[in-house]
Amino acid sequence: MIERFGRKMLHVCILLMTLVFLLIGSITLMTVYFNLQTTLDQFNDQLSLNDRTLPDYDPGHGPENPQKQNEDPLFYTIWLDDDGKIIQNNNFLLDAEEQKQTADAARQAMNSGHLRGWIDGWRYKIYETDYGTSIAFADGRQGLSGMKTLSLWLVVILTAGVAVVSLLLAVFTRRMMKPAMALEARQKQFITDAAHELKTPLTLMLTNAEILEKENGDSEWTRGIREEGEHMKGLIQSLITLTRADEGVQKVQKEPVQLSLLLQESLEDYADLMESIGLQVHQEIAEDVMVEGDPALFAQIFSILLENALKYCDEQGMVRVSLKQSRKTIIRFENTCQNVDSLDLERLFDRFYRGDASRSSEDGFGIGLSVARSLVTAMNGTITARKTGENTIGLILVFQ
Repeated sequence: MIERFGRKMLHVCILLMTLVFLLIGSITLMTVYFNLQTTLDQFNDQLSLNDRTLPDYDPGHGPENPQKQNEDPLFYTIWLDDDGKIIQNNNFLLDAEEQKQTADAARQAMNSGHLRGWIDGWRYKIYETDYGTSIAFADGRQGLSGMKTLSLWLVVILTAGVAVVSLLLAVFTRRMMKPAMALEARQKQFITDAAHELKTPLTLMLTNAEILEKENGDSEWTRGIREEGEHMKGLIQSLITLTRADEGVQKVQKEPVQLSLLLQESLEDYADLMESIGLQVHQEIAEDVMVEGDPALFAQIFSILLENALKYCDEQGMVRVSLKQSRKTIIRFENTCQNVDSLDLERLFDRFYRGDASRSSEDGFGIGLSVARSLVTAMNGTITARKTGENTIGLILVFQ
């Protein structure tokens, strides 16, 4: 159990760490992108304010005028008349094919409906002049290419970081949990060993009681020995079942199970006894419900829950058992319980917990529901306790 808890915590830590790394990477890329976009927008603003040219280089206020360099232009401007036709541009350093592309880019910008935007890696701004509409284009291709490179490096770095930190977390978590895991293992081994050691004298005691009854007849003394011996035998078997479930070695024989028939048979075993003590028994069991599972474990679960309903139902109360199947298979065991509001429903499945103190002297050790939950979990199901009505408690089982 502690080992499973440690694995879950490790997975949660790795997930949170991955999300934090992704957030850091996303913020980094968004910051770079918005800085690039802001720089290019300021570049275009200078073009529109300085009659389609840039001022000479001024440290701290931007780059040298790119038209003075023998390189591809970092910007160009296109003028359009009132009809939207291109009348002039200053992309003279581009070849014919590139000039055609700038014309297409101008038309795309005009049709976009936005005054600013991106077209093929160029950041544009549409503005009005005394001569008509102008569009300034600033080259952002190099910046965008740098962002792609940065993205790849971030993926590599973050992936490596997650892998390294995950490995370190796994190692240190294992070391920190090792003492607790060893203690839990010793506790489980003690329970298993004690249970097996108790079986032999218990069997001998029951055998001797049986021999005494055959020789001397039945008596309250031998009857008490047998009853308490069988009681103790059930406790030992429950402890072994819980230990196996905790260790993950509970054997589950998966096969198709006719759950409707199995639940009906289990209910019939208890119905006569329930009715004989004045309990009302209601059933709503859907027909031909099939599931994959272990029929022996299902029968054991039903027996535990029906016995629990019989033991803790109010006098002259009601027990209801229902089964339905849609996307999931849902089984409900409900019984009237006047003190349901005072019960700690979250603890009903704790070992040796007794929700009804007034009945603590009755048969049972408060371990039945713990066994039921372990068996349900072994078959990939869930079981919960809820208040399902006025003075009514329900145990709900759900299987996929």
